[in-house]
Amino acid sequence: MLLALVSVTAAGCVAYVKVPVVTKMPEGFMETMRGGKKVGIVFVPPKQPPSWFAQMDWSRVILGEANNMLVRYRYFKIVDVSQKTRQARLQEIARSSSGMTGGTKTIGKELSIDGLIFFEIPQQPLTNCRVTSRLVRVCRAYSRYCSSRYSDGRCSNWSRRCDYWGTERRYTAIRTTTVFLQARLVNVETGLSKAFSNSEPYTSRVHGPSCASALDNFNKAAIIAAGKVIARISPVVSDLKVPTEIKPIGVPDKLQKKVNLLMEVGNKYAQADPPDFDSAKDKWQEALKASGHTSASAYWNLAIYNWYSGNLDKAEEYFKKAEKAGGPGYATGSPGCMGEPRVNFLSRFKKEKKRITVERKAEDK
Repeated sequence: MLLALVSVTAAGCVAYVKVPVVTKMPEGFMETMRGGKKVGIVFVPPKQPPSWFAQMDWSRVILGEANNMLVRYRYFKIVDVSQKTRQARLQEIARSSSGMTGGTKTIGKELSIDGLIFFEIPQQPLTNCRVTSRLVRVCRAYSRYCSSRYSDGRCSNWSRRCDYWGTERRYTAIRTTTVFLQARLVNVETGLSKAFSNSEPYTSRVHGPSCASALDNFNKAAIIAAGKVIARISPVVSDLKVPTEIKPIGVPDKLQKKVNLLMEVGNKYAQADPPDFDSAKDKWQEALKASGHTSASAYWNLAIYNWYSGNLDKAEEYFKKAEKAGGPGYATGSPGCMGEPRVNFLSRFKKEKKRITVERKAEDK
């Protein structure tokens, strides 16, 4: 249940509810996947590892980072497709330039998935170390010069001076590592695909005569390569802080005390750890009834509750009633002491509702 993903924090006179929303959408993603979120991951076997990585399974590290990055992006529902009997068909799809073969739709139906993500390492990682040096004229502490001549302690309290100059050789060690990684996202129903590859090197600099270790540089390069590739094929889900109302906006004066108490109790339930949204909803409904259905704040909070629980049509209905009950300027105002206007959250809700509606249609197919 989506409510399990929601957390609430209090800040002054406003309670903020964190709701997962898509914050970044790769170009052309919706056209490719058409709302599909369930995917299987296929690793295309790499070439033989180079000698300097012979002691480790470098391909597993790279592909593991790509998989971890997909999980951190929180968008896709990953389905296990590792069954041996399917591997030959999956590799056939991987070799297909279009992503569409006779077995693509069959596998999609067998696993009830919308897409496949193919990860391939087209060539072995590369690394090299280069050390440069230069002579630098530096200021020596006068006390050091003094101490080299006198050992009776007379120099211990001398301040740093530049009466004595010298030169020293300074080194910079530069290690460059390139991790090659390709990813292709294929819609199993249509064969439409998105692909991206990384071949940009990662460079580290050390002030000294020795480069960073090849292994450390490789691990960092693998993380960066995975991030660049996944950013082109997967949306990013982040937590949006949405405020609940506390003050009984739109309520007649004689009813405000009772309505305000019910609103506060509801918000306390929402702020519990873990949040008890069902109890909060009950109190907000009581507040709405006690206000004679005039409380814009109660409508607003109930809209948020329904947004989180996935009842988007009901949430939209409550948001509209909140705007009507709040009167002119309600949408452009801010909830409680929050500086951001409500219209920003209303706009974000509409955008999310549109996206989720497309995703649900894909799930119903």
